Amino acid sequence: MEDYESDIYGRFFYDQITNSDILIINKCDLVSQEEPLRITAVLKERNPAAIILQGVHGSIDLPENAARGAFTPVHSHLEFDSFSWRKDGRVDTSQTRSLFEGLAEGRFGRIIRSKGLFNLSGSSIR
Repeated sequence: MEDYESDIYGRFFYDQITNSDILIINKCDLVSQEEPLRITAVLKERNPAAIILQGVHGSIDLPENAARGAFTPVHSHLEFDSFSWRKDGRVDTSQTRSLFEGLAEGRFGRIIRSKGLFNLSGSSIR
């Protein structure tokens, strides 16, 4: 809710909620009992048609209609790599610009999805 209320992810965050068929609220064991209800209300306001499930440690209880085919698993034959990088402190603006230029020019291969938050000198970008 902090990220939602701070608008740190902007339009991307809203698009993800609005265009999802199923939304999972995870880590419900780490918050008060009221917090998942509050989150559910916000999600329902943004996407009334979505199925909203609550999870603990990435595990969810599927509703009974899942067994009757309401959920269709999607299997992809695409192969992909995932990479994650974290740096404490600020990131150099010129290096960040060079990274984005490289992504746009295809220097790092075919990038399907990329996201990140960058804490730059004097500002932040996402």
